[in-house]
Amino acid sequence: EYEKNIILEKCKEAKDKVQVIYNAVDGRFNNLYTVEDIETFRGQYHLPRNFILLLGNTAPKKNTAGAIKAYEHYCNITRDPLPLVVADYNTVGSNNEKIIYPGYIPYEKMPLLYNCASLFLYPSLRESFGLPVLEAMASGIPVITSNTSAIPEITGNAAELVNPSDHIETGETIERLLSDTFLLNAYKQKGLARASQFSWKNSAKELLKLYNGMI
Repeated sequence: EYEKNIILEKCKEAKDKVQVIYNAVDGRFNNLYTVEDIETFRGQYHLPRNFILLLGNTAPKKNTAGAIKAYEHYCNITRDPLPLVVADYNTVGSNNEKIIYPGYIPYEKMPLLYNCASLFLYPSLRESFGLPVLEAMASGIPVITSNTSAIPEITGNAAELVNPSDHIETGETIERLLSDTFLLNAYKQKGLARASQFSWKNSAKELLKLYNGMI
């Protein structure tokens, strides 16, 4: 709906010609993997027992630099901070020894990466949908993400939303969630429920409905 409104701001005459059909999450993203599968993956990429997951990206809108600033603030206000694993990225210009770079991870192994994580951090500046957020929620991982663009529409109340431009707020939110086991579990359950509402079967039904309407 967010992108639909952007389009209609430019093309007001298309009001009745734009319909939203949501993306969905691949069924491989779930929390049903065995302990053996997860531990084998963890050993293969030398991942710590508990960590915060960030998907690195050079696109400015992904706000990787802002996420690193937020993490460093979290480290400054926490006695024993969790490591940060930055996937698909070689360096983020930080000397923080708690930042780990496992390198490129194939897409088919990404569900296991999510399952290894304690928290998913995704303070993107702008998203048309925000599929990684949905993938994390479907994997049973609590999420901190942005209160901007289409993200709140996708997450509902199933993720902690922050101002992505405020690294202090984001860092303090990381600290608050990781120190509250009850809240983490609540977001895990909410995330699983929310992700289950997005399926390719539903998307296909909506698309067929649209085609039939045109005919």
